[in-house]
Amino acid sequence: MIYTVFPLWVHLKGLPEVLLQSLFLSLIVFYWVNNPQRKWLNWVMGIVFLILMSLPIIGLLAGPPK
Repeated sequence: MIYTVFPLWVHLKGLPEVLLQSLFLSLIVFYWVNNPQRKWLNWVMGIVFLILMSLPIIGLLAGPPK
């Protein structure tokens, strides 16, 4: 925020979204760590991880926009 040309209100406008995403991620991981017997959650987290890791690879393979 220090070296940008955007005013402070633009940064503060996006703050609730960032905080909610962080909160939900921490709640899901907290539940996942405290309930290791939930095998379906292991599968869901693994599939979500694979999808999120494949998206940048697909973007790199697609090349620059024409």
